[in-house]
Amino acid sequence: MRLQHGRLDLSDFRGDALNDPVTHALAARIETRSDDNPDPNAMAPQAVVVHLKGGGVLRWQCATMLANPARPLTREQHLVKFHRCCTFSCNRLAPDAPARLVDMVDGLAEIDDVRQIAALAAGAAA
Repeated sequence: MRLQHGRLDLSDFRGDALNDPVTHALAARIETRSDDNPDPNAMAPQAVVVHLKGGGVLRWQCATMLANPARPLTREQHLVKFHRCCTFSCNRLAPDAPARLVDMVDGLAEIDDVRQIAALAAGAAA
């Protein structure tokens, strides 16, 4: 999806995106190779090589995935990810709920009852 749209997003994994013929045509041209890592769930290291029709080659390597403790997200990256996940996951939250959740967690020491956070996250008024 990143090759098509410039980035990979959660929305690329549901709805009409799953039936996109351009995506399926691109996927049919993908070849994966094992690096013989004994851990089948390992996310890294990874290497991607894209051979372009004009003869050029694009390469990307990653020794440690973003959000790994060795490569942590910044606060801004965390917040962007949180808001994207909220938008993707459900629509029963009030529009201001994600920002209110961030405020509540930031002020956790001042909250009288942490059930307020759970209620807001569940879509109930808090």
